Amino acid sequence: AGSGPMRRRPIDLKALVDDTFLLLSTRRLKAHCQFLADVSDLNLRGDPDQLRQVFCILVLNGLQSIEESGAPTGWIRVKCFGQSGRARVEVSNSGPPVCPTVADSLFQPYVTTRPEGSGFGLSTALRIVEAHRGTLALGPPNPTTFVVELPLAGPGE
Repeated sequence: AGSGPMRRRPIDLKALVDDTFLLLSTRRLKAHCQFLADVSDLNLRGDPDQLRQVFCILVLNGLQSIEESGAPTGWIRVKCFGQSGRARVEVSNSGPPVCPTVADSLFQPYVTTRPEGSGFGLSTALRIVEAHRGTLALGPPNPTTFVVELPLAGPGE
């Protein structure tokens, strides 16, 4: 989804988060995780397939982190709110914090903490978010949080 031409159109952010959770529902059950959403009614303009890929990457990374920690249960929380003409999306998980030795290079290709990881997930997510005039960053460590900021759709968009 991230490699084709961008097809910008109106996006309901709440529906996008719901779609992401639905796509990963089987994996959520396997990991014994709860999905929690606190999403304001916000509209973006962008490519919904590409942005769905970003959220799938962030949620899947959280699920993998929880599974690898050995915790019997866990949670992924997506919180979205509008702030200064931008949507702020915080994707948090109950897994262990990101290893400080890789935190600075986390969004570079080939950087991974998983033996089976390719190191392309977060670099792909960053490329897509930046193509949408947004930002993606590692937020506070407790809980592990990734922060996506994207421009809100203007009136009539």
